[in-house]
Amino acid sequence: MIPQQTHRPDLDEWARELLRSTDDWIVDSGVERLLAHEFATTDPRKWHWVDVYPRWPKEPDSAPTRMLDDWRSQEWRRIEFLYLHLPYCAQRCHFCYYFISTDTSRSGDYLTALRKEVRTFLSRLPADATAGDLFFGGGTPSMMAVDDLRTLYDEVYEHIAQDRIGMVTLELHPRTMRKDIHRLAESGHIRRVSAGVQSFSRPVLEANGRIYVEPDRIRKVCARFIEAGVEHIGLDFMVGLHTQTADDVLTDVRHIHALAQEGLIDSVSVYPRSFTEIWGPFSGEVVDERVLAEKFRCHLLYRHFFAELGWREGPMYLFTAPTFNAAVPSALVAATATAQSLAFGNSARSSFGDTQYLNRRDPDDYVRGIEEHGGATWADVPFTRAVRNRRHLHFGVKRGHFDEADLPAEPTAAERAQLDEVTEDLTRRELVVRNGTRVELTQLGMLLVELVHQEYDRTFPEPDSVDRR
Repeated sequence: MIPQQTHRPDLDEWARELLRSTDDWIVDSGVERLLAHEFATTDPRKWHWVDVYPRWPKEPDSAPTRMLDDWRSQEWRRIEFLYLHLPYCAQRCHFCYYFISTDTSRSGDYLTALRKEVRTFLSRLPADATAGDLFFGGGTPSMMAVDDLRTLYDEVYEHIAQDRIGMVTLELHPRTMRKDIHRLAESGHIRRVSAGVQSFSRPVLEANGRIYVEPDRIRKVCARFIEAGVEHIGLDFMVGLHTQTADDVLTDVRHIHALAQEGLIDSVSVYPRSFTEIWGPFSGEVVDERVLAEKFRCHLLYRHFFAELGWREGPMYLFTAPTFNAAVPSALVAATATAQSLAFGNSARSSFGDTQYLNRRDPDDYVRGIEEHGGATWADVPFTRAVRNRRHLHFGVKRGHFDEADLPAEPTAAERAQLDEVTEDLTRRELVVRNGTRVELTQLGMLLVELVHQEYDRTFPEPDSVDRR
């Protein structure tokens, strides 16, 4: 049972007071003035175009077995993040830019290929191998048959003992999941579930092409998993959805508070919606200053809500209850030869050594790659000096702070000058503050994190020749 949270007797009034205090904070802190200045000086459409590092080539550039060959060239003892991608969904949400499929006719072939890829890589691990996190995502993994998922988990546990994995999470959709999916908790295969809600507003989800989930349905699903023995339950929400307003977020926080007070959830992720160069605004959607200002307001309202609850704000937009403790036991952390991430399935990204790898994007193409070659690498990009430094800034900005002294590669004089120029400009705009070599995002900077990220993207350009040092 997840411990219950503090009860608020007049939840509606409390929620309204949260909105009033949020709007007051925007005015009193001067953020309203700064936000107006950003709207006047920066094209708002550019705030939300976020890329990842390293950037991928437009065409395949790797042999199918490239990642496997590199994996075999070294002995690995630990994987920080182990991910299996299940790409199937009941329907594609309008805002989704992932490589998923609504056609499950070849899911059996896909699962066979996925299990083969897992076995091929993990069979090389020593008996005392460990992992920080094991995550089944997608897509919607909970659409798959329970026996098929259990087989995949067992394949992993055959090579990494379950008690040597820090956290095991299954991503699910409460409306399209298999009715007996909770059996995975009963059999001890999973310890945490993450349910994609995105919003409790039916009109908002309908405008975004997503299946709506009633709060009572969430309540029943959570209760079933807790009864089955799951240790942690998280919900995922988004800000920046088409037609979403702060009033919709008030609906969300009322239900989140009720679920937490009943001891049904202990973590919530709130993802600010971003666009990529491939997936921009969908048909009929307009992104302008008014829309982005409301996204700012919605995000801040969520943060004020969780601060009032006493929940911790962690990296990657995760808020956790005071009772949430998913730390990896220290005995599992002390290991050498660590791979940052190892991911299996179509469009899965892995990072180890000095390279990041991307599997073939289309599910059927991925299956053919595994069947014909034993590998499905689509592209690989070396962690050059520039890439490693940009990644340091990229993930630091997402986290809310970074230290220039910890840059993986020593900057040249020209690179240092450019980095200083960007930081000084962001400081003048009150998006970051600098204390020695440590740079921290302000409240405004955290809420406009995509804009800060884009500004730092100008630093550490790639040289004409690739340097793998």
